Amino acid sequence: MFVSFSIQGAYFWCFGIIGLQDVGSIYAEIVNIRTSVNVSSDSGSQIGSLFGYEYARNCSVQNTSVVGGNINSKNLNTTWVGGFIGLQDNNLTIINSSLQLTNITGYTYVGGFVGYCFQSLYLINSKIQQVRLSGSSVGIVTSSGSVYLTNSSSTQIFVNGVLKSDCAVLSNANGC
Repeated sequence: MFVSFSIQGAYFWCFGIIGLQDVGSIYAEIVNIRTSVNVSSDSGSQIGSLFGYEYARNCSVQNTSVVGGNINSKNLNTTWVGGFIGLQDNNLTIINSSLQLTNITGYTYVGGFVGYCFQSLYLINSKIQQVRLSGSSVGIVTSSGSVYLTNSSSTQIFVNGVLKSDCAVLSNANGC
């Protein structure tokens, strides 16, 4: 199923199909979503097409594609903006998923798949291509934990208007 949507807001913190999911120790799974997006916020801090802020012990995104659109935060304070998830508080696994033809803009942490992941991030058979990223800390992902790549790729990534090579836009990824 393909879904196209637009979300615009001014006075909330979290934006996405689901703004905030706070399930603590429960496992979250996102499966088989195909969408194009337009998400814009004047004051939001955690912004993504699927989740603004995902707080689960482990989260998995599988067989999901975002093709086309804009994800934008105009907040001039700390923001976490990502193609799928703005801020992930624990481990995140992305499998057989892709992000294409999308513009992602924020003030601080801006990531193609996830704006910021506090724990480990696993990218498996996933790709990001023809994406524009703008912010002060920018990468396909930004993470304070380890980033593991298996058969994943990035092509035609523009960071703050400049075309970058694959490894140049991987933040904290082992193997680069």
